[in-house]
Amino acid sequence: LSRMKNEAKSVAELIAKDKSIINAFLTKNFSGQEKASYDLMVGKSMDFLTTADNQGNVVLRAHSVTAVGDSIKGEQAGGEAMIGNSFVTLEDTQTEGLSIRGSAPIYDAEGKFLGVIITGFIIDNAFVDSIKKSTGVDLSVYKGDTLQATTILGEDGKSRNIGTKITDGSVRSRVLEQDKELVLENKISSRP
Repeated sequence: LSRMKNEAKSVAELIAKDKSIINAFLTKNFSGQEKASYDLMVGKSMDFLTTADNQGNVVLRAHSVTAVGDSIKGEQAGGEAMIGNSFVTLEDTQTEGLSIRGSAPIYDAEGKFLGVIITGFIIDNAFVDSIKKSTGVDLSVYKGDTLQATTILGEDGKSRNIGTKITDGSVRSRVLEQDKELVLENKISSRP
């Protein structure tokens, strides 16, 4: 996760300095920027790339071109970039859901603040599957007490029990309430 957080932040900083991105802000030609933004996102192996203007209004999402017009001001990554800071965090947003989000401010050649780039990785089943592929370890990611993503398949060998809640009181107490590690033997989908 640390590597991915560093990567998301550095890619956001790199894209914020891209001449085509800066030119799109200067000319206010964001529709002409769709393909270039998509190519930057894919070329840098990011799951999403969001561009917002200097007021925090989303002007382009390379991963979802029709999802524009909302604001990134209330997001931690977006808010930090709005005040001039490059930033990275794990955050849950309306459009991308739970994700690693790197952000950076965009400036013109004279140092005028133009907007914000946010990019990163969506934490979903594909995300945990890629970690299992490289480590061999099964894992599950919870948002609070609710299962968000998992490599563990249900009894049918296909489904994943996304949305199930933590029921073990020791997990709830030690991990969620005390923010501490816990090692225990547990059954998931009726398997040890």
